Parts: sequence; C-alpha cells; structure tokens
Amino acid sequence: GDVGKRKQYLRAVGAIGRVLRDSYGKASATLLNQRQDLFPGVTDLRAWLWASAIILSRSWGVSVPANSPVLFLGGGPANITNVTRMHVLAPVADMVNHDDKMRKVSYDSSKQGRVVG
Repeated sequence: GDVGKRKQYLRAVGAIGRVLRDSYGKASATLLNQRQDLFPGVTDLRAWLWASAIILSRSWGVSVPANSPVLFLGGGPANITNVTRMHVLAPVADMVNHDDKMRKVSYDSSKQGRVVG
C-alpha cells in the first residue's frame, strides 16, 4: 500500500542522490579541477547539485548515434564509452512549456528530430 510506495520513493531518492554525489566526485577529480575557467561557480557538492537539478529538470533525453560528433568532444570515443542517450537543453521549448496558454512541446524522434506540439 502507501507504506510500500513511500519506501520505494525514498529508495529512489537515495539512489539518485548517490548517483549525483558519485558524478560530482568524478567530475571534480577531472574536469572541474582541470578547467576551473569553464566552471567557476561549481566549487562544491551543493553547487553541483543545483546545476544538476537545473539541467535535468529542463532537458530531454535523446538517443546519441554511435558516430555522433558529440562523442568526439572528449578526445574520441575511447573517453566516452557506452553512451546511447544524453540530456540536451532546448531553452525555447523550456520557455514554451512554462506558458499555460501554449500547447506542450515534446521531442518526437520519428519526426526527424523536430520539436512537436
């Protein structure tokens, strides 16, 4: 019943928290410390969690083709393995989705990458 759903919800929240903490540890050990000029505001876990919340709440998951140029941004596919999906930001679609008088916008891969309402 309700107790089971609450426990399941708390386990999911805990798992997401662990993933975000782990991703901060990996990013700070490499990218954040090496390129502080690109990430001056991300100085601690709290800032990382805020940035992650902004990105994850305003982005869509899309499929990444195996030969995508995105996979070569980190120096080649050897640095990014097993990536099949990633989050992308679409600011215009995000703004439209916050207007209650507009139709909701979504991504439909069957429409050849066009954003549809």
